[in-house]
Amino acid sequence: MVLPITDLDRRIWEEELEGFLPHRIFDAHVHFFHNEHCLSRPGQVPPEPLTTTDCPVEIIDRQVLREMYKDLFPGREVRFQAFGWVYRRLDFDRHNAFTATQVVDDPDSVGLMLVHPSFTAEKVAQDLDRYGFRGLKPYIFWADDPIECDIMDMLPESIIELANERELVVVLHLGKRLGIADENNVRNIISLSEKYPKVRWNLAHMGRSSIAWPLERAIDRVCDLPNVWYDFSSVTNTDVFTLAFRKLPLDRIMFGSDIPSDLQRGTMVGFGYGWVLITDKMLAPLDIQYCDPRMTYVLYETLRAARRACLLEGFGEEQIQDFFYNNAARFIGREP
Repeated sequence: MVLPITDLDRRIWEEELEGFLPHRIFDAHVHFFHNEHCLSRPGQVPPEPLTTTDCPVEIIDRQVLREMYKDLFPGREVRFQAFGWVYRRLDFDRHNAFTATQVVDDPDSVGLMLVHPSFTAEKVAQDLDRYGFRGLKPYIFWADDPIECDIMDMLPESIIELANERELVVVLHLGKRLGIADENNVRNIISLSEKYPKVRWNLAHMGRSSIAWPLERAIDRVCDLPNVWYDFSSVTNTDVFTLAFRKLPLDRIMFGSDIPSDLQRGTMVGFGYGWVLITDKMLAPLDIQYCDPRMTYVLYETLRAARRACLLEGFGEEQIQDFFYNNAARFIGREP
């Protein structure tokens, strides 16, 4: 067993998740992980996110990922769309090469290329050809302003043009404090999806909507874009799912695990117009006595929220299979 599975985890699996999840799962948002490719050093500012030090393993390659899936989803067959971990300071060439080796002989899974905004379209094209990547993964950390960056600050338009020519997928973690509710983000999503219709965009984490109000503000303007999908990795709020199920095309909503990030024990909590991940380490000083204070994986909380919303909407096995396999298969251009 690679992961520490507690009796609480197992109870949640057996009582809530085992009868809900389909036999086949497609994980549309998972990271490979290799600390040797991280160029950060102790004391550097800003530091690497704690995820990298809290992860129970030093490396997540295909073999380790398969073992994790066995621990988390017993008896399930899991395929994946994977990319490297988003270290703040990264040896991109080594990390992308590492990702490529993990998917090269797996016909049912795909790898995406981590892209720094300084990369030229020529370099990206060469690496796509060299490694056989199916798409691109930019990230906020590599933009000049990781908080208030626009989409094109992470992914220059010359690279988007290349993605359109090659009909690539792009997994996008939106910047800005308001996420998908930000007016510039909404305008850019609309204009880029129309200008580059052959790119298939995945707005990760439901457009970075850890709580419902950011998605509420934007959903009526983006819901009809035909080349925009949404993965629900890291979303632990049932209201987000309910809103998405009622307003978004149901064939463009996909499961993602966000391993290793969602192997933290905790859940997203909303307050006012903000949200934060509360972890077991934050709860420990409270010495809670009135209930079982232990926390399960963020990933399991995501699945619990998805299950509650599916039950509320009355979805059957066919629709749940779409969310957890078929939609992601179609996203990457494969038949389910």
